[in-house]
This record gives sequence, structure tokens and C-alpha cells, in this order.
Amino acid sequence: MIIALAPIYAFAETEIPDWVKNVAQFWIDDQIDDEGFVQVIEYLVGQGIINIPYAEAPEGESAASIPSWIKTNSEFWVKGDISNDEFAVGLEWLINNGVIKVSVDDSSEPIVEYGTDLQGEVTIGLILPLTGDLATHGIENHEGSKYGVVEFNKFLQEIGQEWHLKMVSEDSATNPVIALEKLTALNAKGIGIVVGPETSSNIRNIKGYSDSNNMLLVSCCSSAPALAIPNDSVFRLVPDDRNQGTALAKLMRHEGIEVLVPVWRGDTWGDGLSAATIKSFSERGGIVDDGVRYNPESPEFSASTSLLASSVRDYVNEYGSDKVAVLFLGFAEVLQFMQSAHEHEVLDDVRWFGPGANTKEHKLIDDPIGLDFSTNVQFTTVQFAASKNPIYEKVQAHLTESLGVEPNTFVHSSYDAVWIIGLAMLETQSTDVSIIKEKIPEIANNYSGSIGPTTLNEAGDLAQADYEVWGIRDAHWINLGKYTQADDSITLK
Repeated sequence: MIIALAPIYAFAETEIPDWVKNVAQFWIDDQIDDEGFVQVIEYLVGQGIINIPYAEAPEGESAASIPSWIKTNSEFWVKGDISNDEFAVGLEWLINNGVIKVSVDDSSEPIVEYGTDLQGEVTIGLILPLTGDLATHGIENHEGSKYGVVEFNKFLQEIGQEWHLKMVSEDSATNPVIALEKLTALNAKGIGIVVGPETSSNIRNIKGYSDSNNMLLVSCCSSAPALAIPNDSVFRLVPDDRNQGTALAKLMRHEGIEVLVPVWRGDTWGDGLSAATIKSFSERGGIVDDGVRYNPESPEFSASTSLLASSVRDYVNEYGSDKVAVLFLGFAEVLQFMQSAHEHEVLDDVRWFGPGANTKEHKLIDDPIGLDFSTNVQFTTVQFAASKNPIYEKVQAHLTESLGVEPNTFVHSSYDAVWIIGLAMLETQSTDVSIIKEKIPEIANNYSGSIGPTTLNEAGDLAQADYEVWGIRDAHWINLGKYTQADDSITLK
């Protein structure tokens, strides 16, 4: 069951919050069945989130199913073709005919109210790489969280709360040591709840401090399987990389690749994703070379690309260039690495694949050598797919305009991280870290935001997601298709 969580307060007549359209869209797209839709609407009506003033509990026999016209009306409502009142006709029918079973209250008073214990300014922290290897994504994700604060504060004002969020931002410089310094500084200021950090290596370096000092970290992007640890201080709004590794392996086998030569940055994230991808690729009958593990702090990559070229050459001679691929797992150093790889003709002759961290990396397009090489190797990546919905579209449009480029998908996780933290505070009327930490799973499991449903697993990570397939084609990043986790399938456009 998917529930879009939002304020619990009564509305006049048949006012319905826009975010309820997310629920209707999930039903229209068959992401939830009729029973799931009914359960969601029962919850929303029962909690006073949707108020249907003219509904009456049925006296006779209940209807057995939902008529098709109600789904048609829902689709019109989501598109904006009919009003809230017209959509409410269908909901009234469901209540009046016993399909939706709720206690109908004619009172105009709220069924449930939030408390008002919180007052004034409530401060949270943010640690993201605003400089360093991941600055491109870090700046975009920072904007996503800032927009989340703006929108959440508007929401608080609308429901009459007398407090607002303030976010104190710190730059990790994509450096684990600096990330720890920034977390220590935030803690010294009395800030115990933090959005970020972005990278798994940063999380690994600071989580011991966070765990022992009763802090809370909500990361938009960290995905190393080694950090999928239950009951720690870290929540992650992405699936761990066992999912991304599976998607990459399926994509490469789908493209006819028989031999994989991996090259990856030697850190927590790179080691985890390479291991996951290699495992899945091998299980699918592929051949995997030992590969090249490079030092991400290296000033240049000529030695690594020479080793890579030697391995690739041997496989090309045996299997042919169309059956061999390079899997590059790195961050913004992808440009420098490809500039070095460009010196080896054999590396220009095989396909290259990459992760979400490289998706929409505009430096590859802006640089002549990067563009030439990535075009020749048909550089193709996967990135976790947000569920398209009205909130997603709103955030995407706002950030595309403010940044001047189409942002990476993680901006939506960054936006939702703020909302989940804020809703936990609103629900508990507390800023106590222990109370918020305990509440986060419940909030996340009942929230549907910019990325869609945010159900967490036992480790506090996003439980499941599909992956979009992207590639550089004709000097642009193009959405090429999708990997669907449910049936382990690739669909290309």
C-alpha cells in the first residue's frame, strides 16, 4: 500500500490537496490495485486529509467492486480536466456504496490535529560536496534540499504551524576527512540532524562519530552495500548498489557483451559496486577480467589506462571488439580518465558503461576529447529512476530553471530528505534526535514524494527502485530506456 503523507487537517467542502493526485496516478498506472487504492482513500478520508462532506455510510448491501467510470474520472482529475468537486463524486459513490468504509463525521472540526509544541526556527544541517570530484552533483543536490526547505516551510505556514526549518550547509569537498570535520562542527553547534553526506566513503568515515554522538544522517546518494547496516544512525534514500550492479550487468548482457573489464575507484563505493556488478555479470554467464582498481587521489591515470588497454587488447583479439566492454566506476574523474584512455586506440574500439554517478556529467560533453571519446564508445550509464509524479515534475522544472541544466535524479532524493525529516518533527512535535530517528521509518514508509514511494528496508535504505538507462548520443545525454527490477528486464526506446 502506498500513502502520500501530508498534513492531517480538515478542508472546507471538497478541497483535496494536489499531492493526492500521486495516489490516483499510481492506481491509474496499475502500480497499486483496486484494493490498495481503496485502502489509501480510506486512510486519507478517515484521517481528515480528504473531506467528503456529503458522503453517508451505506444502509444496504455494499458494492463489490469499483466501477470503471471512477478510474476514468480519476485520470481526468489528475490531468486537470475536471475539478475536485467532480472527482469527489466518485469518492462519495465509493463511500455511499460501502466500497470505502470510513466513519463519516459531519463536523467541520479536524479529526486529527498536529500539536504546536515547536516554535520559531528549527535548524538542521547539510553536508554535501560543493567542491571536489562530485561538485557537479553536490551543487545540484544542494539546490534540491534548499528547495525542499522552501516548500516545506510554505506547507508549515499553510497549516498554521509557528515554526520553520533553517538549513546550515557545509562543504565536504568530496573528502572523508573534511566531512568528519564538518559533522563535528555541526554537532558543536547543537545540530544533530543532517542531510547528507553524499558519498559512501564520507558516510563510512563519519558514521562512527554519528552513531556514538546520537546524530542522524539522511543521505540522498550513498549506496555502498557495506553500509546497509540496520539500527545505525544512517538512512539512505537510494537502494544499495546490489541493485545498481544487477541493472548494469543485465544491460551489458542485453547489449551482447560477453567479456567485462572493470576499472573502478578504490574506495568503499567503488569496491562495493564493482563487486556487485561482477557477481551479477558472472551469474549471467559473462567473463570478467580482474580489472584495474585505481587510486582516486591520483593526479593522472596513464598507468591505469595502459593496464586497461593491455587487458582489453587481449580480449578483443580473442572475442572481437563488439563482445568486450569496459565498466568504468568513478566520479568526476571520468573526464580525466577518458582523456587518458583516448591515447589507446583499442580502448576507443569497445563499448564503455558507467554508473549513476556519471549520468548527465556535462563535463564529458563540454570537453572536445571527452565528447569524442564518449561518443565513440557509446558511453552508457544507469541511474536510479524516480517515479514520475506531479511533485517530481514541479521539482524538476524548478531546478532545471534555476541551475540552467537538467539535474541528476538525486536532487529528488535530496528534496525528499528534507520533507521526511520535517514531517517526522511535525508528527512528533520534537527535535530530539532519538525520537526523530525512531519516527523516520514510519514517515518514510507512508510518504510519497518527488522520487515516489520511499519505503525503507530493514537497513534504512530505499527498499526498491528501477533504473533509467542514459547515454551520450549526438553530443547530448539521452534517456535510452529503463531497467525494471520486478522482472529483471531492459526496455530500450
